Amino acid sequence: MEQMIKPALKDASAEFEHMARAVAKGASLYYPGVSFESLFAYYANAVGLPNTNFVKQMPIFQWFYFWYLRVVFSVLCWIPGVIRLFSAMTLFAIGLVVARSDTASWWPKSWKPPQVSGLDVYWNLTSKAKEEKSPQSNLIQHGA
Repeated sequence: MEQMIKPALKDASAEFEHMARAVAKGASLYYPGVSFESLFAYYANAVGLPNTNFVKQMPIFQWFYFWYLRVVFSVLCWIPGVIRLFSAMTLFAIGLVVARSDTASWWPKSWKPPQVSGLDVYWNLTSKAKEEKSPQSNLIQHGA
């Protein structure tokens, strides 16, 4: 971390900032409140870089989101089961993007994250272990 991560964050290039802003903008479509500034301040804090001047100059909503991230990942994630809940919520959000009708037909139509066509080819919502153990796949594998 000392040789690769911290120097890269200290001397971030314009290309790095551009790509990080694009990622944060995409994330804001699925997680309201996310901004480049709040994510950067949290990442700098997580790896131990000084960020007090940066945090002081953030607008209030970005400051709240920065503190929200700190509370979630430094307090809530220590509670048993919270990481599983976050993982399930993330899989659900990805399922909405890949194939909304298969994931949740009951989901309110007012909140529609943009669907990305073609992602279903790369993202499989069923695990490989379940596919291998299903009776249909056993029939196919054994030529019956």
